[in-house]
Order: sequence, then structure tokens, then C-alpha cells
Amino acid sequence: MALKVVFVGEPDPGATPQVILEGSRADVHHAGKFFGECVALTQAVEVITVLGHHDGALRDIADERRRQHAEEGWSDQHDDTHTEGEMAFAAACYALEANADSNLFDQPRQAALRELWPWNSHWWKPRDRRRDLVRAAALIAAEIDRLDRAEAKLKTGATNVL
Repeated sequence: MALKVVFVGEPDPGATPQVILEGSRADVHHAGKFFGECVALTQAVEVITVLGHHDGALRDIADERRRQHAEEGWSDQHDDTHTEGEMAFAAACYALEANADSNLFDQPRQAALRELWPWNSHWWKPRDRRRDLVRAAALIAAEIDRLDRAEAKLKTGATNVL
């Protein structure tokens, strides 16, 4: 695939970046489809572009969101079914687990954390402090995106979306 992506103008925190895709019709079609599938990452990409950060924590959070979609198979439609705050609860669990070695986080608190986990224990996969915090942030981003989609649907007259 020979594709060129051109950003138009300087990054503006209040505006959506304008992108021009240059290449064959098929290349542009496939790239457009890919970008469409990455809609959940739009805000993170804007923040990374505006702040000038192309590595580090924000990149890792965006990569985790992509991984959740590509490897775990989660989609916006799937996320939209979690209307009881499950993704926020899961994010909180990973964020707390990241500090499990703290003196403040004793065995009873660790047991309580597993009780808060909103899904089957099969999906509970803590690894290390940084990785757990990246997962927590990606889950928070997913919940924010879900809330934004629900709000947009409410504005168009849809019901039972929050």
C-alpha cells in the first residue's frame, strides 16, 4: 500500500485535525476504513498531536485501545452495551491493583477489589504496575467514548442509551 497522510495546518486544540489521504483509490478506501474503525482513538490522537507527544503514556493508552478492538474483538457497539458503569469499575480495579504492593492495600482490600471486578474472573488480567495503569486509562477512555456516543444518540432522539 502506497499511501501518504498529510495533516493540514497547525494543530489547534479546539479543532478536529484535517487529514488528506493521497494514494490509489483502493489504498485510500482501505485507509479510510481503518480510520473509521479507530474512531474510539480520535480524541487520544488529537491530544497526542496537540501536545506533540508521540511516545510514552498517551501512545501506550492509544495502543491499548487499538489492542482491545483488534485482539479482544471489542467494538463500540459492544462497549455501548455496558450501561451500568462496568468499564469505569474495571478501570478502577486495574488502577487500584497497580498499587497492590502498597502498605495501604492489605489482603481484605485486595479481596474487596476482586469483588468489584464487573466481569467474569477470566477477564481479570493484572500484570505489572505500569501495564495495569495503561489498561485503566484505556478503559476510562472507552467509557468516556461510550458516554459521548450515548449523549449523541439522546440528542437524536434515541432512548435507553445511558
